[in-house]
Amino acid sequence: MNGIVRWTPSSNLLDRTFGPGVARMFDEFTGAASRIREEDVSAAWTPAADVRETEGSIFVYVDLPGLKKDDITVSLEAGVLTIHGERPFGDGDAKDQYHRRERFFGRFSRSFRVPRNVEAGKVHAAFADGVLTLEMPKTEESRPRQIDIN
Repeated sequence: MNGIVRWTPSSNLLDRTFGPGVARMFDEFTGAASRIREEDVSAAWTPAADVRETEGSIFVYVDLPGLKKDDITVSLEAGVLTIHGERPFGDGDAKDQYHRRERFFGRFSRSFRVPRNVEAGKVHAAFADGVLTLEMPKTEESRPRQIDIN
């Protein structure tokens, strides 16, 4: 006769199945699981981004509500556009008790491969109303042009 086998799911299995931080919450099921910690929330934050292309440029729009332009770093290196930033976890008094926190906090990084026809020296960045807008002009040679027929 076989004995009873206790199955305890591993942290990796829980995290792969349900997302980051679930294993820790499972382990702390005694009541501490409902408390939100900075590392649980920040691991999942990836700001939403849109990429749009016109004849002359490529535009990237990234939603970064609550940040200041000094909280954001943008770089273009070896054909990869990278956006880094951080939203601090604490925006209230240390003695405040939150009952629910659904907004994401912590560090983030987004990277986008940029086509070779982008003029890296002419990239323009603007930040207004919580939206980072990047305009990456295309090289003149890559832009479509009308060819006259003789």
